[in-house]
Amino acid sequence: MVNLLRTKQKRGFGSRKKTDKLLKKHAKKRALARYHIELNNEEIADINKQIMGKQARLKQIFSINRSLWAVTLPNGEQAYTIFDKKRKTVVTFLTEEMVAYRHY
Repeated sequence: MVNLLRTKQKRGFGSRKKTDKLLKKHAKKRALARYHIELNNEEIADINKQIMGKQARLKQIFSINRSLWAVTLPNGEQAYTIFDKKRKTVVTFLTEEMVAYRHY
């Protein structure tokens, strides 16, 4: 008899693809709530390119994978974002007040 529990692979919390999708959804939600701008996938990708291309300004490094960046939104407004280097994507958006008073 084959043990069905042993045939399944353990994947931990969830797949990376699912995690990336959730991070992008969270970032879009925070951009809308904090900067009143609705971002699509292409605009998120452009912000990621700003950061990876060093066109954005690095403000602070939190860990090996997470850092705070000042980026330019598609409407020309400056915004602060947390970038995940491992996943190469924006995680969330912060207001200037949150950055000033370290509410992150």
